Amino acid sequence: MVLAHSRQPGLLHVARTHADTRRDASAPDKKRGHILDACQRGNVSALRSLSDSPGGLLDDDLRQVAWPILLGLASSDTPMADSCRPAQVCSGLGGDWKLLPQHRDEGQVQLDVNRSFTFYPHNQSEAELEQRKAELSSLIVEVLRRYPFLCYFQGFHDICQVVLLVMDRGMRANVVARLCLLRIRDFMLPSLGPTTAQLRLLPDILAKADPELRCHIASIEPFYALAGTLTMYAHNIEDYHGIARLFDVFFAREPVFSIYIFARIVMNRRDEILNTDESDMLQVILSKVPGKMDLDVLVARRYNRPISAVCLAVAVAGVAYYLQSYLGALRLATSLNRREVSSIYTDQESA
Repeated sequence: MVLAHSRQPGLLHVARTHADTRRDASAPDKKRGHILDACQRGNVSALRSLSDSPGGLLDDDLRQVAWPILLGLASSDTPMADSCRPAQVCSGLGGDWKLLPQHRDEGQVQLDVNRSFTFYPHNQSEAELEQRKAELSSLIVEVLRRYPFLCYFQGFHDICQVVLLVMDRGMRANVVARLCLLRIRDFMLPSLGPTTAQLRLLPDILAKADPELRCHIASIEPFYALAGTLTMYAHNIEDYHGIARLFDVFFAREPVFSIYIFARIVMNRRDEILNTDESDMLQVILSKVPGKMDLDVLVARRYNRPISAVCLAVAVAGVAYYLQSYLGALRLATSLNRREVSSIYTDQESA
């Protein structure tokens, strides 16, 4: 088997790894074959199902190939300069992001990067950690300079460090840029309005799924969910393989799925919450995401189906917001082919 952070990219390398292990016909090896086959055929629907299933995409070698496909990137070997760079870069400075004007948030980026890689990777020397921090800083600054309309938020570095550890150097900026434009865009706008609108879905979900629980915490504003949903739980999950597995699902599901997950986390602590009456203590309980959870159970469709059905009803009631979000993505993703963006949203809606 290949180590988690092997830097031999591409389908050929993954295929060889699979061939070496085929004789050992265990369930993970069979699943690995299914993932590889879905990647080779570009079968996004199959990849989504495999991402949802226990263990997710299994390891980083497969994620290096599957994540770009799930995010709508044509190839895991296409450099950022060819696939999603802004028009001004294409025509102006030849794609060298270091020649672009500084982004207004670069100072905060460096402060956050200095606090990165706290939980993983393990057994790194001081020099190795400093090298990773330098790479993380470059990754974040590159995306911000290429897309200056994006606003950095504290915790964005937590997301980016996971991408950095999983993806090969040539695809990291691609994946992060795609995330910014089509998955977490609402959190990277100048206004807090879109962020607040997403958080407001949480009380509505809880009201439908568990009216008693929702009534008990009715006085608590849903901002307790901000840190978890904002960072795709990368700020909370301390285990590297766990957060990478959770990212498998987030890349495969609709952008608002992180809200579904928070609703499930709250509902899993139902008894503790109902036995607490003090508002300040409720705020603490609600805002604390357990560092260790059974993620396969947390994301399983059979457990989230009732929540998903509730979210569908809530989404229908809030169709104006979703239409605004869709149009906002079209306006902001100026460097992407508009037909391509539309197809991505169509795929997500039909999944």
